[in-house]
Amino acid sequence: LEAYATHHFANFVVQALVTCVTNKNVAKAVAEETFPLFGQLMRSNKGGVVAATLNMCSRLNVRTSRAFKAIEAVLSERAGGGQVDGETADLVLSLLTIERGGNAYRSHNGVIAVSKVGGTILCTLLKFPPDKCKHLMKAMRHLTADEIVQLTEDYLGIRVLEAFLDSAADGKLKQPLIGKLKGKFGAIAKVTHCSFFLEKCFKAADQALKEAIVEDLIAEKNAI
Repeated sequence: LEAYATHHFANFVVQALVTCVTNKNVAKAVAEETFPLFGQLMRSNKGGVVAATLNMCSRLNVRTSRAFKAIEAVLSERAGGGQVDGETADLVLSLLTIERGGNAYRSHNGVIAVSKVGGTILCTLLKFPPDKCKHLMKAMRHLTADEIVQLTEDYLGIRVLEAFLDSAADGKLKQPLIGKLKGKFGAIAKVTHCSFFLEKCFKAADQALKEAIVEDLIAEKNAI
């Protein structure tokens, strides 16, 4: 499996394999053999295998706790052995560009970078049972208003936000993220690809935030 997963072309065979696995015992066996390879796969630009493996774990609900720990180990290694937790948004931002290594989630002009592999992995992890990735759910609420708006402008970034709002995470974790967008919902509503995100915000918001969303939309109704 390691030989195929790390091969320039054969890694796509492994991706196809984990994508079509339906037997949980097979999935568990493949996952256990693949987890130790995550760091190597990321360093060799084979993140697609990692993303497919995580999706398999989520789809069949197998080894999700071990899967998240394997991802945390990669991030910890990149951080020089530092602790990865949910007390800041760094966990989220690092995952967005996990295959690039280090803290390369901001470009020289301060814009958040979202890679295809990183964004896909993050969306998948947010579908995991919340108790299996508590750090990640907590980290989402620490995103700043500017960071959230930047993510809404990216086609994968906004999928990440939607995945969080759709997740089984405690509503108390979602309110801070939604609340940081007060005064910005009208502008967000004017962007076509943000319509589903706006709808999910309204659905997950408490009563006070629902009213804030409506007020923002009314203020921008002509432009919308």
